Amino acid sequence: MSLIDTETDEIRNTLVFEPQGFRPEDVTPVGILFDEARDRVYVTMGRANHVAVVDSQSLEVEKYPGRPPGLGRRTIQ
Repeated sequence: MSLIDTETDEIRNTLVFEPQGFRPEDVTPVGILFDEARDRVYVTMGRANHVAVVDSQSLEVEKYPGRPPGLGRRTIQ
């Protein structure tokens, strides 16, 4: 995923997502959400059905916690 400076239209940084067990073609960033404090960015991963949690300051992937809520199997309790 490229981070683009909107004033210069230049790529400022590139993030690469590599959750274990997925083919690179299935790991495509399709959605982005910032938390309220803008400390973390949540990026959905296309056909991988996973989310990457990214620190918005360091731009490092903190973790791949799994599927976003509401996707996949549901457990009835």
